[in-house]
Amino acid sequence: MEIFQVIQILQLVPYFDGFKKDNSVNLDRDRLDNTIRGHYGERNYKISEVAISYINKFIELSEDNDMKLIFINTPVHRDYFEKIPKVFLEKYAGIQNDLEQKKNIYFLDYSNLKLEDKYYLNYDHTNLSGAKIVSEKLNTFLKQELENE
Repeated sequence: MEIFQVIQILQLVPYFDGFKKDNSVNLDRDRLDNTIRGHYGERNYKISEVAISYINKFIELSEDNDMKLIFINTPVHRDYFEKIPKVFLEKYAGIQNDLEQKKNIYFLDYSNLKLEDKYYLNYDHTNLSGAKIVSEKLNTFLKQELENE
């Protein structure tokens, strides 16, 4: 499937509606609880085997093509981060640790980046100003990596 076809399909899915280019802030406590339930629910916090297989395919492709792979955890509001189930964080840390042992893989973890409330669109997304801060951090990292090559 060509990338153009994938983009067309994603445009039909309401969740994939693109980046919101505004600086609004919607930090409603009810929304936080609903978001956490939606993301983590009452599950037993299994990590999707399908997701892991796709990650492994990305790694394989990057190795085959002598490319570096960068995983980025984007910022979430401190109130959201505090509600992430500890068991999930532990499982995620284990997977991250395993993957970091491979060469040419980088993890940029901005999930607990200290940003003021005014930089969040909602509890799990930055707004335009917050995205600019994260983009600057990413840009700094990429420049340093290019200088070290």
